[in-house]
Amino acid sequence: MSYKFNRGCWVESWEETRLRTALHENGETRELSPRGKHTGVRPESPMLSIEDKIQMARALYVQWGRALLEDAGIRGLLQRLEGDLAFSHETMRLLGIDSACARCDATAPEGSCCSRGLENKYDVVLLLLNLLMGVGLDGGRSREDSCFFLGPRGCRLRVRSLLCIEYLCPELEEALGWEGLLRIQGATGGELESSFLLCDAVKKQIASEGKS
Repeated sequence: MSYKFNRGCWVESWEETRLRTALHENGETRELSPRGKHTGVRPESPMLSIEDKIQMARALYVQWGRALLEDAGIRGLLQRLEGDLAFSHETMRLLGIDSACARCDATAPEGSCCSRGLENKYDVVLLLLNLLMGVGLDGGRSREDSCFFLGPRGCRLRVRSLLCIEYLCPELEEALGWEGLLRIQGATGGELESSFLLCDAVKKQIASEGKS
């Protein structure tokens, strides 16, 4: 499997538009710069830095976190995702994927596939889901050549993007073989579905709360 990184393509997403409205309603009218600093003028490039996205996710959590966690449907999806994450992570461990990626990151001259810039594939809602699951999003980049969320013991996030869940390097694909590939794809299918359903439910709940 392969992916094309569309680094130059940017469209203001639902959550960014919604949060700009929320910040405006709360009296926060300053623009967020691409480098995580407040400015008085809208930046020429609308691309948000990961620090900006984390700030926006935290603002959403402060404003709607309690209502989201009290919603029975969202609580059910969070519990479902917990189970799916445990299953996919255990399958990755049994297949040796975790250890292979850690070994590659420690020994390959260019590091692992979790390279710098991968964090730009994360949007504000995915970060909000991590906050709902108890991930603090504290701390900065551990290494300059790696993803913002790659820590000493692997990914610091619990809810990951489709790219991070599905991508396997050619060497790992070959090592796993067809049986291993089918096994890991079957295991991560539940994680992907639960993440999608939770993301959709959170968006709808915020939109509904915003109208009331």
